[in-house]
Amino acid sequence: MAILSGPGLLYTLRLHWKKSTAGAIVFVAGGYYGIDRFRAHLIRRSYCQRAKVYSEELLSHPTDNNRRMMVFLNPAVDRGNPRKLFQKNVAPILHMAGIDVTVVESEYEGHLRTLMGYMDKGLSGIVIAGGDGSIQEAVTGLLRRTDESSIASVPIGIVPMGKSNSLAGKLFRSEASDVRRLCDAAFSIVAGQTQPLDVMSLKSENKSQPAVFSVGLLQWGLFRDTDRTLDKFWWTGRFRGFSAYLWRTIKGPWPHQRHISVTVPETQAQQSADQPGAASTVAADLRQGVDTAALQVCTPLASDDKLDQITMKIWPANVNKNSFIGYGWRKHVLRQPTEDLPTAFELTGTEFQLNLPEDEVSWFSIDGEMYEAQSVKITLLPKKLKIFVPER
Repeated sequence: MAILSGPGLLYTLRLHWKKSTAGAIVFVAGGYYGIDRFRAHLIRRSYCQRAKVYSEELLSHPTDNNRRMMVFLNPAVDRGNPRKLFQKNVAPILHMAGIDVTVVESEYEGHLRTLMGYMDKGLSGIVIAGGDGSIQEAVTGLLRRTDESSIASVPIGIVPMGKSNSLAGKLFRSEASDVRRLCDAAFSIVAGQTQPLDVMSLKSENKSQPAVFSVGLLQWGLFRDTDRTLDKFWWTGRFRGFSAYLWRTIKGPWPHQRHISVTVPETQAQQSADQPGAASTVAADLRQGVDTAALQVCTPLASDDKLDQITMKIWPANVNKNSFIGYGWRKHVLRQPTEDLPTAFELTGTEFQLNLPEDEVSWFSIDGEMYEAQSVKITLLPKKLKIFVPER
């Protein structure tokens, strides 16, 4: 008796095309997920094997194998589960290298500044697992200590886990995957290669207020105020940056002009008198005061400047709307390196006195952290700290 064959596979797929399509999508997505997980596993294993080589070398020199480090982890950073990221991608590499690691989690905003005051200066290194704000808090806490000159010799490791990782972006490969960047950061700590880091000090006229320190940039005015509104446009998805910049040109006065003045030390102006666009050519105008929409002050690392100088950019009061919207599109949607809008003044030096209006409340963004804006003396502290960097 002949056995009747049923309908073929193609016929079944065509008959149930909706289920077949859904199943194919799930199958392909699961395949890509599995491949990514396997690649991440290979990356972690490779770095752990390299760290083990360092551990064996240290064990061959018993007097040099006592490496103690303290990790300060910010569990509130806006990036998945930071504890899990650290335990899965960073901790195994440090342990394989034979480093004695103690992990301390911050519990509230400003906690890292307090923790830095109790840190043992006999450590082999400090590791900051967080974003730009966490680094800024830690640096400020370190340099406010009475023994800051000795504690500054303890190298700092950066593990990028925050929403904004500008400093880490200068140190590690920006095109690498998240797993590889975390492993790169961990292995730079294991390798122990360091380089000096310039720090910017901001001291107000109120002597009762302690100085604030920055390793990146200070922002004030139009760009800073607009960037702080991005979360309000979450419903626009990846276009929230563009939406915020567009809405800023529609709502309220355009632009919100403010009057500021900048004082440049005479010695600094004289030293740069022969340079085109130098501080001496604009010092008189800035001392009298100018109207501006925004300003930005960068450390040498943040501005990619090879010289040990601060860069101050002051934008004109009449920023073009179309250029402003285009800048927001390139910065937040395309995420491409973008040329800044034309500035009215651009200064370089090691010290500035910035005077702001006292009749209205405004805010600084210092490495992503909010501080109430006021007149401040800005000073560059060259090569003040040491940070772990990738092997060259």
